[in-house]
Amino acid sequence: LVRDLGRLQIGHQEREGILGKNLNPDSIEGIVLMLKYQNPSKVLEGVHKKVEQLQKRLAAMDVKLVPYIDRDDLVKLTVDKVTHTVLEGIGLVCIVLILFLGSPRSALVAAVAIPIAL
Repeated sequence: LVRDLGRLQIGHQEREGILGKNLNPDSIEGIVLMLKYQNPSKVLEGVHKKVEQLQKRLAAMDVKLVPYIDRDDLVKLTVDKVTHTVLEGIGLVCIVLILFLGSPRSALVAAVAIPIAL
């Protein structure tokens, strides 16, 4: 039984760590974790909507939610970079096919057949 192990009482949770921001030692941190295989853009959009709702509710208590690290820009830049790189790769493959096959028509047929074969 619990009484055999020690004494149990209800009280305040002790602080185990300290988070400070902009010389304010009394800050609270929250972390949002994304589930595996989820779309980061949609998750971040949902998080931003919830933060807006919370901002409105907490404004009366003079509490503000301030994002410390926002990965929204990182996700957008990564998606743009990958898209740009893939399009460059497709263009280079088409140019190489035209050079080696000598005919734009046969290069087009091969360029369409390569992704289908994969």
